[in-house]
Amino acid sequence: MMAPTMLVFVVGTGTDVGKTHVTTALVAASGGRAWKAVASGPSDDAARIGATDPPLYTFERPISPHLGAREAGVTITAAAIAELARTLAARGTTHFFVESAGGLFSPISEQETNHEVALALGAKMLLVAPDRIGVLHDIGAVVRASKVALPVVALSAPAEADASTGTNAAEIVRLGLAQHVLVFPRGEPSVSVATDVLRALVASA
Repeated sequence: MMAPTMLVFVVGTGTDVGKTHVTTALVAASGGRAWKAVASGPSDDAARIGATDPPLYTFERPISPHLGAREAGVTITAAAIAELARTLAARGTTHFFVESAGGLFSPISEQETNHEVALALGAKMLLVAPDRIGVLHDIGAVVRASKVALPVVALSAPAEADASTGTNAAEIVRLGLAQHVLVFPRGEPSVSVATDVLRALVASA
């Protein structure tokens, strides 16, 4: 009998912080599947993560999903995203990763943000942030605003390192912002780091 699917919501502290890079590695490490619920503008993110199912919402312009939805005359809802995500996850896979559009508090409508998507999914949440100056503020803001202790944070190596790069992981743990912090290098998605992330997620409550 197949074990229940592990559902993971991969969300960032913002846009272009490395979510797709991390999700690609998670898929490779787990043999699971990934899905982007919302896509704005021309992007190869869905192809990069190997998504076999199209987004629930697609908008032509690379703007905030709630603005794209307003232009298209539709309403994005966290409930609809969560319902379809669970349906897709039930199609025989060990791991199913839902990659967000933007950060945890990026709006998806006038009333909801990706935080409501996380709550509706009821999935394990993996926060992705760049390993650069300012990340302690960004992660601290997420923790305080969401009132959720983060079991695992994935740091993505920035295009250009700064003086803080390489020190942030230890500081995030020391400050009590997350229990585990794994750092993804640039280049080919790291299966070994992704495997460690999955173990930490499984061990989390």
